[in-house]
Amino acid sequence: MGKFKKFLIIIIVMLFNILNVRAETISFDSVLNKALDNSFDLKASNINIDISKSFIKKTKSEYFPIVKTGLYTEYSQDMSKNNQTEAIGDTVITPNSKIQNMLNTSISYNIFDFGQRKRKLLIAKDDIEIKQSLYSIQRRDLKLKIIDLYANTLLAFKELMAKEQLEEISRNILQIKERQFNDGTGTKLETIDSSINVANINNEVENLKMNFISALRELSYFTNEAYNIDEVVVSDFEERNTIPVKDKRPALNSDKNVYQITVEKQESLKPEEVSLNLTYTPDYKNYQYKIDKKDKELELLRREKLPQIGMYVNYTLTGKDENSILNSFQDFQNRNVALGLSTTFVSFDGFKNAADKRKIKLEIKKLKLERDKTLAELKNKYAQLNESAAFSQRTYESNRYLLTLIADKLAELKRLAESQPENNETVLNEQSKLIVQQLEIEKKLINRAAIIKKNQIFIEEIE
Repeated sequence: MGKFKKFLIIIIVMLFNILNVRAETISFDSVLNKALDNSFDLKASNINIDISKSFIKKTKSEYFPIVKTGLYTEYSQDMSKNNQTEAIGDTVITPNSKIQNMLNTSISYNIFDFGQRKRKLLIAKDDIEIKQSLYSIQRRDLKLKIIDLYANTLLAFKELMAKEQLEEISRNILQIKERQFNDGTGTKLETIDSSINVANINNEVENLKMNFISALRELSYFTNEAYNIDEVVVSDFEERNTIPVKDKRPALNSDKNVYQITVEKQESLKPEEVSLNLTYTPDYKNYQYKIDKKDKELELLRREKLPQIGMYVNYTLTGKDENSILNSFQDFQNRNVALGLSTTFVSFDGFKNAADKRKIKLEIKKLKLERDKTLAELKNKYAQLNESAAFSQRTYESNRYLLTLIADKLAELKRLAESQPENNETVLNEQSKLIVQQLEIEKKLINRAAIIKKNQIFIEEIE
């Protein structure tokens, strides 16, 4: 009875382990969403946006008056017994020892500054737009990175699955060769060759496992998820028949350069030409906001040479006593109010303002050059992607049809192997060839899907 209980426990544990084995299926959309949620760069970029927004409040503070309140307490000890008041420079020396206090409240306000505050506020707003466009660039680049990583992972998974099938087939062929050698219908050389083939394929399987593990590890860094090579299943890219294309619109900027490109909308097998305006990309916006910000900084420097007109109000209470600090506070009898206007301007700054203006003009020139370079690279990159997408679209239907035929032939070979065991070796060799051919077609389809995904991202970002 004790042995039966032990046997029953073992069976239950085995069943429990079997039931708990679950294949974890990952898809491109789930990987992409997790990568976007866990991106350190995007989180830092969001914080930078919030920092720039907080600077807006600091800039707006210049539109409000400045209120200052101060309390001053002083003890003066006359050590020379001199009854005369003396003034030396800014210092006034009074006779007698005493404790004196002063409570002062002042209000100052910049009435007119020729638009300097407005320029500072606009500069702060441009800084927010720069940070937001940079966030869009980082988000797009992350999507493109994930497409490449997922495509590599999917390719590694497909190669591993195909190679494991080839390994199983090679072992079956080895068994056939061993039976033939034992029966005297085969040679030892054929058996050795089959053994070598099995060993080589086994080594390739181990190498492909390492490639698959490395690809999963790279994905894991972006998704913050742990993947088990023995359980994970990588899904194909989701198929979409069309690439969305935004409406054609005019250029954003007043510059003479217009960055447009004629592309093909991938739909079915009949591409349609569509004109896209690259001035709506976050790359262009980022540079344009930087240039606008520098223009405002240049204008601010020009206005800093103009006078600033302000007003001020001072209200002062004073009190004193020769012996007691408390009595000096109770003696707050003297009051004074002062109201005035002030005008300040810099008459000469050692040519600092002129040097700063020269520097900003050169920075604007450099930014425009970098913008044109970035847009040219983006235009070329998108054109290459579009050409690759158009080519892959033309061969897509034939590859899918060929993949279906291969699957049908593999099924037929499996049926033939079951009905005609004497032809197993020929059938297995045919299966090997078809699996290799199937893998090559799947690689093309994966590359095509990755190109289409990238194409979609570039078009969808032009809002």
